[in-house]
Amino acid sequence: QIVRMKYILKTFVKSTFQETLIRLKRELSIEDFIILEELSLSDILNKKMEVGINYKILVIYHPFILYDGILTDKEAGVLIPFSLVIRELKNSSILICVMNYSIAMKLFSEYGFLKPASATTSKLKKILAKM
Repeated sequence: QIVRMKYILKTFVKSTFQETLIRLKRELSIEDFIILEELSLSDILNKKMEVGINYKILVIYHPFILYDGILTDKEAGVLIPFSLVIRELKNSSILICVMNYSIAMKLFSEYGFLKPASATTSKLKKILAKM
């Protein structure tokens, strides 16, 4: 079930953190998203504070949508890449959340970013619905 809150798209998954991460990466790949970086806040925070959380940020982009954005405005690269968060909750469910780019890019509507933002949001909603 996708939960919509203003500028964030969220879904909750009943699975293990690792299984969810594997499925999420597969679905991103199917939709042609490229993962630039995988930041493990778990590793970073656990080294300093021993907090014991499972929390990752996937830094992603979609080459075709990026190209559309750059055709619209040569400086569109400042809006990319995107961050997608996956974290384990206390109730043993997994939360996946990402920016709703259709809402966020309304700030830049005069630059014509609504089309690529809508395409991004559509693909991300599809991925979240499959989780």
